[in-house]
Amino acid sequence: QLAVADARSHAPGPIDLIVTNPPLGSRVQIDAAALLVAALPSFARALAPRGRLVWITPSARKTTPVAEQLGLVRVRGLAVDLGGVRGHLERWDRR
Repeated sequence: QLAVADARSHAPGPIDLIVTNPPLGSRVQIDAAALLVAALPSFARALAPRGRLVWITPSARKTTPVAEQLGLVRVRGLAVDLGGVRGHLERWDRR
């Protein structure tokens, strides 16, 4: 099921996979790292055991401690250049 909702408050129930690509770059006036940090608690609650979160974060330094505190485990990470904006493509698993 595909839903359009606010990631900070949406509660879809146990799901297996979250894929997100937040707005990044000079075209938008948003703090993407802060948005992801605010959404992480909802993501962690929504993931079923062995569920996965795949995303691009513009600041792994800010998002990693929060994800780990919520019990998520980073399985993969890859630095990416998004046309001048640096980010990390990551996969997080809920154990």
